[in-house]
Amino acid sequence: MTSSSTMTGQSADDTRFRAALEARLYNRRTPSRTPGAVVRPTSEAEVVEAVRRARRDGLRIAVQSGGANWSSVSLREGGLLIDVGALDHVRIDTAARTATVGPGVRSQDFAARLAAVSLAFPVGHCGVPAMGGYLLGGGLGLNWGHWQPACFSVIAARVVTAAGELVEVDEHRNADLLWLLRGAGAGFPGIVTEFTVVLQNRPRDTRVSTWWFGLDRIDEVTRWVTAASATLPSHVEVAVTTAGPTRDVLPPGDGVPEHLVSVAALAFVDDAEDALRSLAPLDHPPLPPLLHTDREAVPFELLHHGAEVAHPAGHRVASDTFWSDHAVHEVLPPLADLLARPPSGLNSVVVLMPGHGAPGTNQPLGVSAYSMDKRTLVLAFATWTDAADDTPNDTWLQEVVARLEPLACGHFLNEADTSKPDRHRRSFSPENWARLRALTAAHDPDGVFHGFGHDHGPR
Repeated sequence: MTSSSTMTGQSADDTRFRAALEARLYNRRTPSRTPGAVVRPTSEAEVVEAVRRARRDGLRIAVQSGGANWSSVSLREGGLLIDVGALDHVRIDTAARTATVGPGVRSQDFAARLAAVSLAFPVGHCGVPAMGGYLLGGGLGLNWGHWQPACFSVIAARVVTAAGELVEVDEHRNADLLWLLRGAGAGFPGIVTEFTVVLQNRPRDTRVSTWWFGLDRIDEVTRWVTAASATLPSHVEVAVTTAGPTRDVLPPGDGVPEHLVSVAALAFVDDAEDALRSLAPLDHPPLPPLLHTDREAVPFELLHHGAEVAHPAGHRVASDTFWSDHAVHEVLPPLADLLARPPSGLNSVVVLMPGHGAPGTNQPLGVSAYSMDKRTLVLAFATWTDAADDTPNDTWLQEVVARLEPLACGHFLNEADTSKPDRHRRSFSPENWARLRALTAAHDPDGVFHGFGHDHGPR
């Protein structure tokens, strides 16, 4: 590569080269996979040139925008890594209620820019993810039960194809690529240089209520959440989360157990009265909580702070996810003994219900590769700091996975353990998986992009 922003000729044991690669990754437990070269384009034209040169040199391409993907999917062995993090422009059209964003724009920055003009977007629960990987993976963001996953807000894009051509994408031009970029993740056969998305009104009075209970009451708590959620409006989002002794909230001691289960409800509303009505179905838990915060006001653009406390950066991480047709009280209590003895106090399991227990209500049909929407989404996280603890945390996670797999009917691609061969396929409906594979082969017949595989060496 000839661009001044490209690193070439570096060997796998070159310390500076490796450090530069890992600096952009969320997970401190990085894979040994090392690309042969990296280019960090600062313009669309440089992306085009990078793809064309890779084609001529017979190199496979991987793409990185920068975010919170724990499996570091952008690192592939050999070939060329194109880091589009510098393409972080934002243009907001307040009259049309749309925005054009580069793939390198971070969720927290996009939310702040929109808040300044009283608009919003279903950005990530964490502020770190960049729009590229986030939108391509589906985008399960804030208020997704009401606004739908963020990929459905994409109405147009500019894409550099596997042939090295820059094309416009919308419902009338290259519509197959629009279908793919709404959820195909690392399987997308091109590089998006910008997205055009539809915006929402910024919620004027976002409220957060939380309840904390001992883990030993998990059955009662999850049954309460299952029943109460059925009557919640779609603009209320509920998460049930387990927490260990290293949590920041309600530290153990003085009668507070080491392991807890929490319920957090976010209401995206207009005023305090609306929040009172919207969260009312959760006002009567089955037992007194150890701690309860009631309808706290948190600006929409600052909601990511809570997620980042629960899932701090700079740690070693392993994860897996499961869509299930079972209710929260059927998937979480069977894990209670494992949740009470994690090797790390940061390990947790999170359960979300986008349709409040009503599956298949959260997405339009036929317009996207993204195609999983079941009753519950279970996310299991192992998080630790010391490499010496890799094995016990891996073992713990696999025990959790073994309990969840019989209850699962699919996975969420961006947080799934894609080292398992079935995870890519099972992150899509069977018909969408077949169409995704056919379209990928049609748009990248020479295998220029790594796609879902971890291919080695030249093409």
